Amino acid sequence: MNKITLLGGMIICILTLGCAPNYSLMDSDSHSKKGISPREDAQLSCLKSGPTEECMRSKQYSLKDQTPSGVKVDELGCPLDSDGDGVPDHLDKCPGTPEGVKVDSRGCPLDSDGDGVPDYLDKCLETPEGVEVDCKGCPLDSDSDGVSDSFDKCPGTPLGALIDEDGCWTIGEPLFDFDKSDIKTEYHPILDQVIIVFERNPSLRAEVRGYTDNFGAQAYNQILSNRRAEAVVSYLVQGGVDRNRLYPVGYGFSTPRASNESAEGRALNRRVEILPVQ
Repeated sequence: MNKITLLGGMIICILTLGCAPNYSLMDSDSHSKKGISPREDAQLSCLKSGPTEECMRSKQYSLKDQTPSGVKVDELGCPLDSDGDGVPDHLDKCPGTPEGVKVDSRGCPLDSDGDGVPDYLDKCLETPEGVEVDCKGCPLDSDSDGVSDSFDKCPGTPLGALIDEDGCWTIGEPLFDFDKSDIKTEYHPILDQVIIVFERNPSLRAEVRGYTDNFGAQAYNQILSNRRAEAVVSYLVQGGVDRNRLYPVGYGFSTPRASNESAEGRALNRRVEILPVQ
């Protein structure tokens, strides 16, 4: 413990540890400062410029007697802090911290969400616990569809595909008029987008499934569903997709999308689906 003794106009500072025998600082310009070290001079200035208790808590006093043996110090006897983060070098687990970056008690940049990327480099703060992140601190999105892997219900979505909130490819389904297999103009944009996806994904293959409503004989509807699937395949091939990457299949009315009891339901069942395959 450091001890301050006031004697008239003189302040005698006795440091119980780390000071030379009979060490004293004089509070008088008339007294000589011969032999006083830079640190001692700083201590004297501290005592003369502010309250004694404040001075005793300041850098000039607080670190000198706590510096471990062998630790490099500055001219005031304080441990070096090369990166200026407030944590001395001998305790700093992350030397070289950039100027102005907030650090923890170990001298390492703060990482508030615990994702392994310090806050000053983290582009996605508040990442949920346990979620894998990239070098920017953002959740991984392996298929680059805009939905992070931790929430993606359809990993491996083809590049350029339109997706829903679950990360699944939303391929519009062309609908057909009763007993028809020609593709209506309103569905051309849907198929054109599919062509773009095939262009961007050379290994992509898909099954093209045709369906009907339940009007008519099963055998006839099987043939009609095949024609609808082939019509879509032909459109895609004309757009540049290799026919060998497409597998047309007719399912007749075996798998309705809606009830065949209403006109609206039957209209939804007269459709073609495009499903990517491995």
